[in-house]
Amino acid sequence: MVTARALCWPLLAVLPLPWLLSHHASPVDLVIRHVSVIDVTSGLSSLPTDIVIDGGRILSIQPTATVQAVTELDGTGLYAIPGLIDTHVHLTVPFYPDRMAEDLRDILRDGVTSIREMGGDLPSFLPLASASSRGDSETPRIFYSALMASEEWFLTQHFPASFAAGHRPWSASIGPSTLIPAVIRDAVATGATGIKITSGITPAQLRALATAAHASGLRVWSHAAVHPGRPSDAVDAGVDVLSHATLLAWEAPDVEWSDTESPGKWVQACAALERETAVRARLFQQMRTADTLLEPTLAASRHLRPGRKKSRDPIDACGTQLARDAHEAGVRLISGTDYFLQEQGHATLHKELQMLVSEAGLRPVEALQAATTLAAKALGYDKFLGRLEPGFAADVVLLTEDPTIRIENTPRIRAVIKAGRVYAPQLLQ
Repeated sequence: MVTARALCWPLLAVLPLPWLLSHHASPVDLVIRHVSVIDVTSGLSSLPTDIVIDGGRILSIQPTATVQAVTELDGTGLYAIPGLIDTHVHLTVPFYPDRMAEDLRDILRDGVTSIREMGGDLPSFLPLASASSRGDSETPRIFYSALMASEEWFLTQHFPASFAAGHRPWSASIGPSTLIPAVIRDAVATGATGIKITSGITPAQLRALATAAHASGLRVWSHAAVHPGRPSDAVDAGVDVLSHATLLAWEAPDVEWSDTESPGKWVQACAALERETAVRARLFQQMRTADTLLEPTLAASRHLRPGRKKSRDPIDACGTQLARDAHEAGVRLISGTDYFLQEQGHATLHKELQMLVSEAGLRPVEALQAATTLAAKALGYDKFLGRLEPGFAADVVLLTEDPTIRIENTPRIRAVIKAGRVYAPQLLQ
C-alpha cells in the first residue's frame, strides 16, 4: 500500500522550502543543529547549518531551521557526511553466522549504513535483510545478490548445504541448456538487487544474463574476469560493476587462464599486461565509455596475500597498480572490502578507504565518493542514498574531523544516524 507520506516525497522537488517548513503541523523527528555538511561531490564544507529530518528522510538543509523537533543534536564543531556503503561483503562465510548480527550492529555504529552482500546463504540472513530498511533495525541496509556460475565452479566451493551446488534461486548454476529468463525471474523473486557472476560462464551467456537482468530491473555485478572470458568481455556484456582489480590482469593477450591458476601464472599475466600498454589503455577506455565501475577490494587482496617479509606479494602489487592505472585513466572506483566486516575494532571499510588513497592514488574526497555517491550508483539507489540532500535517506555520519583533509578521519565518529534514528545517546538533548 502506498502511504500518504510516500506520496508526498516527490513534491519536495517542486514545493518551496519555506512553505514546506511553515506548513509542517507537528514537530519533525530530528534536527541536527550547527553542523558543517560536506558535499561529497565537490569536497566543500558548508558553514554551520541545520539538517532537518522527518520520516526517515532529509527534509531540508538550511542555516537556521525554525521548526520544532522531537529530538535535537548539537553538531557544533562536527562534520556531516552521508552514511558509508561497503559494496562487497559476505555474511555467510564459514562460521560467520554465529556473530553476523552482532558485527552488523557494530559496523552500523562505525558509520556503515548500507552493505552489498555478494553471494551468501540467503536463508541465513534474509530476516535481517528484510528488516534492514526499517528505521528501528540495528543493522545497515542490506542489499543482496543472486549468485551465478557454472555447476563445476559451485562444486569446488565450500558452501553451506543449502546452496545445493547452484540449484537454488539465490545460487544458480548456468550451463548450455539453462533457461536464462527463468533464472532471472527466480532471482527477482528472492528480492535480490542484482546478480553476481563469478566463473564458468561464456561471454555469450554473460551478455544474455546481463540483458535479461537489466530488463527485469536487476543490477549486474561480476568478477573483473569471468572465466573463460576476459575483462573486456564483461564490459561488452554490460556488467555494471567489476570486482577485484587483480583479475584485470587476465586481459593480458596470449596468456591462458582458469580460476585455479598458480601464482606464477598470475604474475606472468600481470607482467604481460604491463608490457601491453595499448591493451591496458583500451580496456580502461572501454570501461570509462561504458561507465563500468571498478571495485578493487584492496584490503581483501592484502589479507589473502599478506606479502613476503622483505617485499610485497607480486599479485597484490599488480592489483594495486592496476587500480591506480584505472583511476588515472578515468575509471571510477567504489569501496568494497570482501573480507570480515570488522578488523581491529573498526569496520574494515575504513581501511579500504585509506588504501584507496594511499595506494590507488585517490584524493580523500574521491575515496568518500567511492563509499557514498558511486557506491549508491553501484546499487542502483543513487536517487535515495549517498548524498545529504532533501528527499534522500537520512543516513548521516557525524565526524569530529574533516575527512576531505585526511581520509583517516572517517573513523572519528561522534554519532551515526540511519533512517533518522540516532546511534549516540550521549549527544541527545
